[in-house]
Amino acid sequence: MSKLAELLKQQEELAARIEAAQAEARTEGLQTVATLADQLGEPFAIDVIKLLSERFSITDFRVSRKRGGKIVQRLPAKYRDPASGKTWSGKGREPAWLSGKDRAAFLIA
Repeated sequence: MSKLAELLKQQEELAARIEAAQAEARTEGLQTVATLADQLGEPFAIDVIKLLSERFSITDFRVSRKRGGKIVQRLPAKYRDPASGKTWSGKGREPAWLSGKDRAAFLIA
């Protein structure tokens, strides 16, 4: 085999070993988090992960890069465009479909 072929083979082997090591580290980290959550929730007789998953969904939060990565809760929609189904919370720039029109007609009941 040529030198290039040997190096490419070594690269593939190393990539596989790296991927396996990352998966193992990820699994260990998740196990540590689960153990700590169980330990912290035990004195209060609650399942921390179950409590958080029931209370919050992934879409309830977003990361705001402008504020240093703080997690802020999204506001509920107040207005809906009947034609497209798009919504607006009433905060920020007014969308084009609502611009110059009576907001009461688009209010979500």
